Amino acid sequence: MNQELTQAKLKEIIDYNPVTGIFTNKITRNNKAKQGNRAGSLRLDGYMAVVINYKTYKLHHLAFLYMNGELPNNDVRHKNRNTLDNSFNNLKISSRSESMRTPTKKMNRESIGLKGVYYCPYGKCYRAYFRHNKNKIEVGRYSCPKEAHQAYLDAKSKYLQAQKLDGIGS
Repeated sequence: MNQELTQAKLKEIIDYNPVTGIFTNKITRNNKAKQGNRAGSLRLDGYMAVVINYKTYKLHHLAFLYMNGELPNNDVRHKNRNTLDNSFNNLKISSRSESMRTPTKKMNRESIGLKGVYYCPYGKCYRAYFRHNKNKIEVGRYSCPKEAHQAYLDAKSKYLQAQKLDGIGS
């Protein structure tokens, strides 16, 4: 019952914005893949992927199926090395040897490029936090990464200032 995924079938179930690189579910396929939500989840290898017809597809490969009508036979490389940036102009079909020469900067929940911020796919938000004396201090959840980063900077500054004042007053 495992049918070959076609461009037409993909476009029935998922929408792709080539500028932002974001895939969105057009229909509810299961409890996790609900209509209107971002499609895909972060894999341990740092790539976003989605399961369709019991088969796992990396989103950067589906971008080519969505835009060009076929899955690439070769590797797909992220030009800026950010594996979470699936915007179409950031993707390039390359040979295996070319891909191996260009190491990938794997992005994960802990590293989206802004210190103290990570994307939480379950809450579909950006979480800000910092560490002090091996303790993780949660700042909050935010809808945009820049807002979370600013909250991180503000909270860390206030926390460190309070720690400094406590040290002086003792």
